Amino acid sequence: MSEIQSLTARAQDLERSFNAWNAWYVGCVFVAVVIATAVFFTQFMSIRRGKQLAAAQSALLLAKDASVAGELKDKDLKIADALKAAGLANERAGLANERAGSLESANLHLRADLEHATAESRSKQAALEIEQRKTVEAQLALRKAAEYIATPRRIIMDTRIVNGYNDHELRVAAFKKLEKYADTPAVILYIQEEEAQILAGDIRTALIQAGWKSLPVLSLASTSIPPGFVMEGVQIRTWLGEPDAPYFPPPNAIQPSVVTALIDLLKLDLNPPMGSPLGVRWEPEGMIHGKHLTGLAGYGFTFPKNGVVISVGRKPTEQLFWGIPDLPVKSK
Repeated sequence: MSEIQSLTARAQDLERSFNAWNAWYVGCVFVAVVIATAVFFTQFMSIRRGKQLAAAQSALLLAKDASVAGELKDKDLKIADALKAAGLANERAGLANERAGSLESANLHLRADLEHATAESRSKQAALEIEQRKTVEAQLALRKAAEYIATPRRIIMDTRIVNGYNDHELRVAAFKKLEKYADTPAVILYIQEEEAQILAGDIRTALIQAGWKSLPVLSLASTSIPPGFVMEGVQIRTWLGEPDAPYFPPPNAIQPSVVTALIDLLKLDLNPPMGSPLGVRWEPEGMIHGKHLTGLAGYGFTFPKNGVVISVGRKPTEQLFWGIPDLPVKSK
């Protein structure tokens, strides 16, 4: 092939390649134009829609602000109403608390009054029970005193049982002791009362049981002795040969053993628990400074030589009432 042909063929090939690439270029430019147009259009629409969005968002914000403002105003009104209601509630609560405080104070006073009334009632009940007990005790003591006064004094020759206690051995020993003084002369004087006369007879019987022999019994009315001279109870009188005694009985006076033996027997029935502490006692007599006679001798009564005089007065009752409680006085 010739060089011209070769160059011609080469030129044709290059033309065809140029035309192809130019066609592609034109196509690409067209595509670029289309794309640029699309970009412009999309940019335009984006800007436009952005403005519209901003306007819409501004309107939305304004609407939201207006709505929020309205809601806040409503809330402020509601809050104001709530605060007003709370104020009224607080005021009512204050009044209620004040009323509750007044009620509590009144309740405290009422409780104090109730407790005071209860304590006073209990105190009165306790005082009433004490009065009732004292009344019962006094009535019982008075009953016992009346029974004691109505019961004549007696000397038991055998055995007396008191509160389950049997005095048989003591009584036998007392009678045995009296037998040692069986030769002692004795005179029994009694006041003009039946009870005293009965007791004088019992004493004489007891001494006879102990072996005594000389036992005249005289009524005080048969002597020159005044009726009121013989005191309550039984007195074992003996003559003390002390002419220089400054007063009677002298402080160094010793009770004779025969008097002790007589008292040991008689006190089983005349002293407590059966009788009075003044049931039986020793009453010595004599002379003061060798001039003034005391006791029965002052009224011309002659004591038996080396003997005793047993004077029987009224039953002792005054000491019995000392232990009786006073009856309670009813309060008006």
